[in-house]
Amino acid sequence: MSTRLGADRRCSGAPLRAVGHRDARFALRVLSPLGDVDPEGDLATVRKVHAEVLAAVEPWRLGRNVNFLLGEQQGRADAAEVARSTHGAAARARLADLKAAHDPENVFCFHPYEG
Repeated sequence: MSTRLGADRRCSGAPLRAVGHRDARFALRVLSPLGDVDPEGDLATVRKVHAEVLAAVEPWRLGRNVNFLLGEQQGRADAAEVARSTHGAAARARLADLKAAHDPENVFCFHPYEG
């Protein structure tokens, strides 16, 4: 499924926000339900198909939308890359600074690249 994003989402010159890839023109979503018989096998197949789709659109891809990272991310072989792809470098650095200031005990440890 592809969604065309309007100019209201693309904010050039806007202050840095925690919403990644605001300059995207489209959002691509690939929805793949898992079966009841072999969910682990289905998940491996789905991740393979998703990797193929992402590879096909790589030249135009800005990253992933954190709101659509569904399911467990911590156990993925590519978990660090997935986490980094949700924000640009400047936003990631700002979020890391905010986390260090407001969560020094790492209570909220949901991103695999946090440590």
